Amino acid sequence: MTGRGSRPRGLSARHKLLAALFPACAVASCSSLTLSGASLVLSALLLMCAGVSWRSVLPALRRVNVFFLFLLLTMPLALGPAPEGTLASLGAVHFTLPGLAAAFRAALKGNAVLLVFLALPGTEPLSMNCRALLDIGLPPKLVTLLQLVARHAAEMRREMRALFAAAALRGFTPRVDPRTWRATAYLAAMLFVRAYDKSRRVEKAMLLRGFAGLLPLLPPAEKRISSLGSVAVAASLGLSIALVAADSLLPRVLP
Repeated sequence: MTGRGSRPRGLSARHKLLAALFPACAVASCSSLTLSGASLVLSALLLMCAGVSWRSVLPALRRVNVFFLFLLLTMPLALGPAPEGTLASLGAVHFTLPGLAAAFRAALKGNAVLLVFLALPGTEPLSMNCRALLDIGLPPKLVTLLQLVARHAAEMRREMRALFAAAALRGFTPRVDPRTWRATAYLAAMLFVRAYDKSRRVEKAMLLRGFAGLLPLLPPAEKRISSLGSVAVAASLGLSIALVAADSLLPRVLP
């Protein structure tokens, strides 16, 4: 995100990644709406403690929550006879409370996991996170795939901005009409054609430079035992175990 380390200077990229993985898995398995909301609050507090500004994370939150808004509109819908917990009906289509609760719980958990990763691994550059992924045992080909995806995603963003800027200079103004839809489809097709052409050129350039399937990374960091890093990972693991235990032992107390 920013490429700068967060405030706890003693945490390496490997420690940050491990400290984010444990609570992410625990939050993802959570079935309680209350615990999901509490996880989101704790993730927001972690983001503030890490010194990450909200302005820098808002674009990522907006993109993710467009998907969750779609879930909130579609998951509560049910067809056929009215099920238990129906809030409203329109013919054979019913808007149900269980579906709404499931979509809201998914939104809370998804945002909580995103904030954890933005607060910890998100404060390190991609190269350091890739090195950390290798250090914790991820296959090198998957790490190389992540590097290539990140690189080509950035290229597609640049191409998209250039295409829309060129369209705006030619008087294109988005509206809700067939002409705008047709122009947008043309722009999307041009974007994918340019991205494919660029990927072929990049592939040839990499092969000419001796690419053998793996991209070079920083040398492995010296695996020293960091007291602060060990404490952070242990605290993350303990909190994750407590969250899983609360979710499984208190189903009647927490909704």
